[in-house]
Amino acid sequence: RQGSRKAPDSLINRIHAQGSIPIIVRLQSDEQPRGFHAEKAKSRKEKIRGLQYKVLDDVLTRTGRNKIKRHAKRFKMIPAMAVQADAAELEALLANPNVVEIIEDVPVPPTLQDSIPWIGAEPYGSFSGYTGQGQAIAILDTGVDKNHPFLSDKLISEACYSSNVPSLGATSLCPDNATESTAVDSALSCDPGIYNYEHGTHVAGIAAGSNETFSGVAKDASIIAIQVFSPFDNTDYCAGLNPCMLSYASDQVRGLERVYEMRETYAIASANIIKCYGSEKSQSD
Repeated sequence: RQGSRKAPDSLINRIHAQGSIPIIVRLQSDEQPRGFHAEKAKSRKEKIRGLQYKVLDDVLTRTGRNKIKRHAKRFKMIPAMAVQADAAELEALLANPNVVEIIEDVPVPPTLQDSIPWIGAEPYGSFSGYTGQGQAIAILDTGVDKNHPFLSDKLISEACYSSNVPSLGATSLCPDNATESTAVDSALSCDPGIYNYEHGTHVAGIAAGSNETFSGVAKDASIIAIQVFSPFDNTDYCAGLNPCMLSYASDQVRGLERVYEMRETYAIASANIIKCYGSEKSQSD
């Protein structure tokens, strides 16, 4: 197996045994500025896009298959991309000199524990006397019910990044089953029959919900809703609570890139996102 040091043996063996699974491919970036705060963002995007196409074209040349290129999730600011690869495609990626590392794109469930104490806030619209007026909070979660009375007129932007992985029972929640969308209603919460479907609405309410009786931490803040989950119908992943909501790391990255792209359009104070280790944290932009 060529280039096996680029990927753990456990992942290589799993793909050979199981077939196509989602992976994240990190690409060579020695000549590119690093991090989200790199200068000349447009040039960086163009370099990353060119490198992604170069690697995908090489996979096509080596395997004669084009599906990996059609369904790739191409990150904009990070020299990486997410694909669903089978054994032959994996071997082609491992052999490519522009591929640095390959890891599994792992889906994780939403969690919500002690979020308010973590940011030093108090409930009911109090955060050291600040209310969030003129600020926006990005909620990367299971979607937000913008029609809920507690969140009336709060949403200023919405987007969806979700995945179709038939072999694992995952389907996209974006409009028309697309894997990304910034159309109106893209981030609406989904079918009430899916376990944990209301999680994002709950988080949005804690962050910035308000009414005449009580409110969230930043009662005057606006909300940027970004849906980054996919419903799974898979007993192994859902622990018997089929269907359930899980989020791929690749969709979280695309959601964060969306937040970064809007940094000059809105005064984004923070982003609330599930972490790949299964906990939530509110992070400053």
